[in-house]
Amino acid sequence: MGLQGGLLVRPRTVVVAVLLYCVCLVAACNIDDMTDDLIMYKGDTGSYFGYTTVQHLNTATGTWVLVGAPRGNSGFQTSLERPGALYKCSTNRPYPLVTPYPCSEIRLDSNGNESLPLEKIIDVKHNQWLGVSLTRQTNRKKNGDVTVCGHLWSNDYYINENPDREENDRFPNGVCYVTDSNFNPVKKLRPCVDGEYSERPDDLKR
Repeated sequence: MGLQGGLLVRPRTVVVAVLLYCVCLVAACNIDDMTDDLIMYKGDTGSYFGYTTVQHLNTATGTWVLVGAPRGNSGFQTSLERPGALYKCSTNRPYPLVTPYPCSEIRLDSNGNESLPLEKIIDVKHNQWLGVSLTRQTNRKKNGDVTVCGHLWSNDYYINENPDREENDRFPNGVCYVTDSNFNPVKKLRPCVDGEYSERPDDLKR
């Protein structure tokens, strides 16, 4: 303890007072309680909605936020278990105001698991994590092409080809979908599988 101006002051009290003063200064500079301009989006529980996001300019309808949900179910592939999904979410203030802002799923694929014997492919789209990676590209020839991928898409063709083998081969090669800025048309890419039967866009084959 020390005597200052006739008052007995505890050093611990002084330290606490200084800390409280500093905290008040920091709070005043960093906390913004204005929520009117916040934009919030919400997806299904367990879908990992928001795992990937990208801002996107659509030439027909304006700006969007694209959101990946790699553990989500798809409204276009109801026979599949959690294949993942891609959503477009509006950045325009809705009227009347609703929270969260509206989002809608982008149709990338409307088929379930497919069997393509000529291509030596049997799809396993269940739990493929579509939306785990998401990019948008802009250059002189492309106006905001979007690529979204699922790294756990698998090919079961070789399992069914040799069902009696002790060790069967499942190939989790991954899949991607590429679409233009207006989300149509959509091209499916299987980079580790596609050969002469490639569904890749012409400019990617060169």
